[in-house]
Amino acid sequence: MINRLSRQKKLAKISGKPGKTRSLNYFEIPGGFYFVDLPGYGYAKVPKTEKAFFSEIVGPYLETRQELRGIIQLIDSRHGPVSGDLDMIEWLSGWQGRVLYVYTKADKLSNNQRMTLKSQYDKKFGFKNSIMFSSQSGYGTEAVHSWIDDVLAPAKLS
Repeated sequence: MINRLSRQKKLAKISGKPGKTRSLNYFEIPGGFYFVDLPGYGYAKVPKTEKAFFSEIVGPYLETRQELRGIIQLIDSRHGPVSGDLDMIEWLSGWQGRVLYVYTKADKLSNNQRMTLKSQYDKKFGFKNSIMFSSQSGYGTEAVHSWIDDVLAPAKLS
């Protein structure tokens, strides 16, 4: 997603297996802001001790980073939120900043499936701001760019 959004094919390294991110990875984006890729915890098949380590890194970052303007929570559209996603969704419900829920791998679904699943997930979890997205096809890219522009707008004015 970072590569698609930044329009750079090799900015972020990608793997065929989820859960390879082991640290906070900062990507400077033209325009004066950063994407920060956080370790995953959702669908990745990693030991519980490693998932606990992820939360030790991610929790303090999210709770203390004053410059943080918004969070994009990725959820695999084919599976819906899994246990780690549900923990993050609960945490985000109390966060005062802007959140966008992005259902990934939209290219793997038909248009009808995309709309049905998005509606079901949004209703079940109370999401008011979500987008279907595909890094392969680019589906949803402009909508995510628009959200990012909105989130950054107050920072650009000051």
